[in-house]
Amino acid sequence: MRNVKPYRFFFHFLFYLFAFSLPILAQELVPNGNFEDFLHKPFKWNTSGQDFNGIFYHWTSPTQASPDAYGRGIDVPSFWKKQGFGFITPIQGSGFAGITLFGCKNGKPHCREYLQVQMTEPLVPGQQYELSFWTSPLPKGLRINNIGAAFSYDSIQSPFDQKLDLIPQINIKKIVNTAPNKWAKAKLLFQAKAREKYLIIGNFYKDEETRVKKDPIYTKLKYAYYYFDDIQLKKIPPIIEYVDTTNVFLERTYEINDRVILENVYFDFDESTLLSKSYLTLAHLLELLHEHPNLIIELVGHTDSDGSSFYNQRLSKRRARTVYRYLLDQGIETSRLSYKGEGESQAISSNETEEGRALNRRVEFRIVNQ
Repeated sequence: MRNVKPYRFFFHFLFYLFAFSLPILAQELVPNGNFEDFLHKPFKWNTSGQDFNGIFYHWTSPTQASPDAYGRGIDVPSFWKKQGFGFITPIQGSGFAGITLFGCKNGKPHCREYLQVQMTEPLVPGQQYELSFWTSPLPKGLRINNIGAAFSYDSIQSPFDQKLDLIPQINIKKIVNTAPNKWAKAKLLFQAKAREKYLIIGNFYKDEETRVKKDPIYTKLKYAYYYFDDIQLKKIPPIIEYVDTTNVFLERTYEINDRVILENVYFDFDESTLLSKSYLTLAHLLELLHEHPNLIIELVGHTDSDGSSFYNQRLSKRRARTVYRYLLDQGIETSRLSYKGEGESQAISSNETEEGRALNRRVEFRIVNQ
């Protein structure tokens, strides 16, 4: 019997290793994150965002500025080779990408370049995620911070080559620096707040908002350029499975002054901080505003009758403002939004029971203009 136990242990070890590795593999949300799958391999570099869009499967440029593709069959022009472009070994395989992230004030063409990819499933509101990637600065270039990621509900296709007007969901605040042609791995954690479908990587800040460092030996250029490889996005347990839920806000018609309760939007007791389970409903409201770009709404907060009328008025306004801030952070224009609090004055149920008080603690949106 003693001779059997080690094999049994080894069998169980393999079983658990296999069983627990399957969910992790299934969570990968960035297709072709290692830039190994090519649509075709050009002999020369591309010069516009449209050129880049035809190189890698899944990856595009959201602007007319052109990211650079590297790999077997791609020839870096001699001028750029002299600047040191392309002399780095990829993390795995042969493909990787490079983008300019800083240098507009010095007049560099395409001073902001971005990498965009449609994820294999939309983000799940309330889910925790980890975005990781390997990056390395061009040895002769500047070193910067503000390398981050933004998410979008729609694919971005800007006809310009300038900085994107997006707020990054996650951002590296420290200057990213490595030894020449060496990679550093970034891991960024965040909680999804909307059902965005696209991931965009780059620098979303102006030059004057970005910290800069020169390498005393290597830096010769007036811009920052970074390579990227092995980009991964995974859910962090506990896992919330993606379900394509019906958006009830999109199924109805609206008239001026209609009021709609935001069901399942929750706050901590006596607080105006949103609980994570609120984000799915808010994501549906966000999609309504995306689908109807002329819709203008007012957010209205309400409370039950516990506490003074003055306090409840202020609390209801803070809760409405929290939803207002959420929509602004997701890119909705201020001209389409307003908010106010009505305290306990507009009860829809009895305040004599806990069930009734729970119904009275709510946020609504009112149609101001269609």
